[in-house]
Amino acid sequence: MNARDFASFTLTTPNSADILTLDQAAPNTGRVSGTSGGVALEPLTFFNVTTVIVNTAANDASGSDNDSITIAASGINATGLKTLKLNVGTGNNTLTVNGGTTTIDTTPGLGGVNLSVTVNNSAVVTLPGDQTLAALGINNSAAVDLVNGSLTISKTGPTTSAQVFDYLASGRNGGAWDGVGLFSSTAANRALTDGFTGLAMGWTPEGNIRVKYTWNGDVNLDELVNADDYFAVDSGFITQAGGYENGDLNYDGFVNADDYFLIDSAFIGQSSGLSAAPSAPSPDVLTIPQSQRPQKKQASSVLSQLFSTKPVL
Repeated sequence: MNARDFASFTLTTPNSADILTLDQAAPNTGRVSGTSGGVALEPLTFFNVTTVIVNTAANDASGSDNDSITIAASGINATGLKTLKLNVGTGNNTLTVNGGTTTIDTTPGLGGVNLSVTVNNSAVVTLPGDQTLAALGINNSAAVDLVNGSLTISKTGPTTSAQVFDYLASGRNGGAWDGVGLFSSTAANRALTDGFTGLAMGWTPEGNIRVKYTWNGDVNLDELVNADDYFAVDSGFITQAGGYENGDLNYDGFVNADDYFLIDSAFIGQSSGLSAAPSAPSPDVLTIPQSQRPQKKQASSVLSQLFSTKPVL
């Protein structure tokens, strides 16, 4: 079976418990092969298809709805392919990416809430928009690009906050945001001009891990840098509790002047907008004095006195 010259093509598996492999059938031609409910599928080859949708959810059967999808070490490498969309439905489903560069959208159907993703070797996966996964593993020299979106990872899965912190520390790559692990190509582009943005790590109200492209120092992930964020950084400076939510904005394990430089710079630069960098950075006026930072009113206490009157750089 061959598909070519389509804007979008959907492969729907006929049974549950699907085991699929995506690879390169020939130069510039992708292929999907495998089994559905233990029955071999006729391989699908595709060329010049902009969006390939793999739907393993439509015929899920309760109790036998675990699907496994693998992208081979060769990658897909199909001419014209821009996005691979996955609708995996219920069950405990897995996606293993062993090679290539692939943009993957897990939002169709139930989304990726039942999908655990592992990225190996030097594979690069782009996750556009706002996506949710059951788990994420990034091994070897692999990388996951969140571009300018967000990723939520279930608190009930095996992925720990410490793992995600390490992925981000690696992806940040000294502020270039182009390293292996979790990175942002949008932040990498801004790093060439102003460097005001990056990936921030926090939690949803339900306690799931959330990573989001936003301003450096946006501790509460609301796409603003204001007094609430400074309060968190100031508190983290005193306690040295660790974590992005406590002011470790560069993921180095400390809250210090380097982190204040990042939040100060972003506080000044946030008027430029998150989506695009200005044509040139402002190199000479990046750190603002304590007196000019937004102040969060506090009840009279030792901490409020520190935050309102004491510079902490």
